[in-house]
Amino acid sequence: MFDPSVLLMFPIIYVLLKNLFVDAFVSLAHQVQAQMQQIQQQQQQQMAQQVPINKDISGLSGLSPPLNSSSISSLDGFGGGSNLSPF
Repeated sequence: MFDPSVLLMFPIIYVLLKNLFVDAFVSLAHQVQAQMQQIQQQQQQQMAQQVPINKDISGLSGLSPPLNSSSISSLDGFGGGSNLSPF
């Protein structure tokens, strides 16, 4: 009435299906990783091709120059000598 060989087929079917799913997900993970590497390479190439930023500050000709040692020495009359210590 019931063939016991059918029960012996279940472990084989289980192993085949498990291997099929594992193989499918592993290959999908490899494809995603390859795509991510390709995207990173494209971003690096875009960064290399970008125009460098101009860091020069222009249009400041109307401002006074920064204080330097010659302008500090002109303050000697206020401090009582060349000692610039506040103490």
